[in-house]
Amino acid sequence: MKSFKEFLFEDPYLRSAVKHGGKLHLGNQGEPHADIIHKHKAFDNYTKGYVNHKGHFLDSKKANEYAAKHDLHDQGEVNRYGRPSVLVTHSLKKRDF
Repeated sequence: MKSFKEFLFEDPYLRSAVKHGGKLHLGNQGEPHADIIHKHKAFDNYTKGYVNHKGHFLDSKKANEYAAKHDLHDQGEVNRYGRPSVLVTHSLKKRDF
C-alpha cells in the first residue's frame, strides 16, 4: 500500500496559489485565486500562480505549459481555436484526494 506522500507526489496536478508577504497561500482544488486573496486578505503586492504535485510554485505561463504537457486541461474548456490557451482554475481536471 502506498503512503499518502507517495500518493500525493505520484500524479501531476495543479492547485491555485497566491504569494503574499513572503508566504504561499494554497487554495483548495478548484478554488479561484480571488477567493484565496480574499480569505488571506492579500489585497496588495501579491503574485497569482499554481503549485504542482511536487510543491513548486509556477506562474500562470509556466503552469499553462505544465498543464498542457501533463494533459491537465479539462477538454470542455477551450478557446475559439479549440485549444486551452489560457489557464484558469476551473479549467483544470480535478483529482480525487
